[in-house]
Amino acid sequence: MAGAGSVYLYQNIKKVKTNYPLIAFDEKEGIKTCVINGEGIWKWRLFDKLQHNNYDLVQELVGKTLLLTSVKADKRKFRANTSKNLYKDNEPIVFDAQLYNDSYELVNESDVKLVIKDENGKEYALLSIKLIIITP
Repeated sequence: MAGAGSVYLYQNIKKVKTNYPLIAFDEKEGIKTCVINGEGIWKWRLFDKLQHNNYDLVQELVGKTLLLTSVKADKRKFRANTSKNLYKDNEPIVFDAQLYNDSYELVNESDVKLVIKDENGKEYALLSIKLIIITP
């Protein structure tokens, strides 16, 4: 990563803050990379256990790093689909929608306003819809 990437964390050396990247991300030609400029990541895990009596922080860091580097090319933060494109007047429409944050994690904190247009351009605004996250 020749300076084009974005730095997520900087190194501290003996409690001194530095400008040396510890974790940095980059993307070139659709290929995402992450570089961790450190050693002894297993020590991070032990320190997490010592400080918090669990491994949650390191697990979350590794998990989100993998998620960020493996997310597919579709970068839309809101995605909505239906099972088909045309419906009859009295036919119910079911929407499948997902809302993602900047790290492309599913979120449901926001309400969604949905506006449907008919073939004449007439708009039908629905009230706010709360997204529900369904996990398999």
